[in-house]
Amino acid sequence: MVLHVVIATLGVASFVTLAYWSVGLGRLLVVRRALPTAAAGARLERAKLRACVVVPAHNEAQNIGLLLDSLRRQDHDDFSVVLALDRCTDDTLPRAREAIDSDPRFEIIEIDDCPDGWAGKVHAIREGVHRSANPSTCDVLLFVDADVSLSPECLRATLALLESRRLDVLTLVPNVTMKSWWDWAVQPVAGFELLRQYPLIRTNTQGCKKPFVNGQFLMIRREAYEQIGGHDAVHDQMLEDLAIGRRAGEAGLRCGAFFAAGLASCRMYDTWEEFKRGWSRIYAEAARRRVSRLGRAGVHVRAFGAVLPLAAVVCLGVVAGSIGAVPMWLTISAGSVAAASLGMFVCVIGGSFRTAGLPWRSVTAYPFGAWLVGRVLHASARMVRRRQVTTWANREYQLAPR
Repeated sequence: MVLHVVIATLGVASFVTLAYWSVGLGRLLVVRRALPTAAAGARLERAKLRACVVVPAHNEAQNIGLLLDSLRRQDHDDFSVVLALDRCTDDTLPRAREAIDSDPRFEIIEIDDCPDGWAGKVHAIREGVHRSANPSTCDVLLFVDADVSLSPECLRATLALLESRRLDVLTLVPNVTMKSWWDWAVQPVAGFELLRQYPLIRTNTQGCKKPFVNGQFLMIRREAYEQIGGHDAVHDQMLEDLAIGRRAGEAGLRCGAFFAAGLASCRMYDTWEEFKRGWSRIYAEAARRRVSRLGRAGVHVRAFGAVLPLAAVVCLGVVAGSIGAVPMWLTISAGSVAAASLGMFVCVIGGSFRTAGLPWRSVTAYPFGAWLVGRVLHASARMVRRRQVTTWANREYQLAPR
């Protein structure tokens, strides 16, 4: 009798898994049918827009050369680059000069301090925009993080996509550069959990009030940027990109978010400790520092990404080992539902990861990554509840509840 209850319970858990990921499959199909990847822009007519790329950089000596080299190789005809060096104490400046190699399209601005009440990155961007003459003469501003690398056609393709879809704001989800275990096992789950909270299909819908905007690659028409007050309007935000997204949504601007599909790549963190601290900060700001939202998100990602799929695996094992000991109808029904739920899980995660340019090994590690992402979310909730102080880019911020 106990075995009957165990199999029935695991069968119900498998059914819940099947239902949840079936909905996920529907959403995946909608996204793939309705939204192109950024690579589709390379096949569109070239946009006759002047762009200014603004790059904030704080101690990015290891990354700045790769980004600047990729910017120099852009095949768009009319663009300039402003590199805003924010209180750098390493070799970012000499490496930047070496990478630029007197290219007249590039300009370096050095920033020595950050005013009280400003987030460091936001102030660096603001200085880059206001201290250079190039942003005021461009049609489009592009803000790119220093740890991003772009393919030669990236600027041309995204400008064409911006123009063809009549967007005011365009953002990309870059491919992940994978060097460490957390890059392929945990980073994909962390990113997709953020996209669950800020769905791409909703961002690309006219009238969206809470669009997803990614500061790693944020393109905006200059008139729209001025309309929402630029970075001055979000000067104290640790997650300025989502704050800009909210202002764009409230202003009725048309936003678009797309997977980079190889046009842009990024590696966010060099160590596991930086990963946990960084994503705790991201999730806290994405949830507007609401402890309950962070807690629910942690339970959600662990339940549907780890516990329930593993329950389906256990169900298959128990069913296989109990043939003849329980009624045939119970083993067939529970085993069928468990197998279907696992198939659906792999189908949705695999399809999503393929769209985002992620490897299949990330699919097999999803339950492990989901469990760790849940841990990060719960840690973020504790940080906010306890009003802990976190340090980011040489500045301290208190994560107090709102």
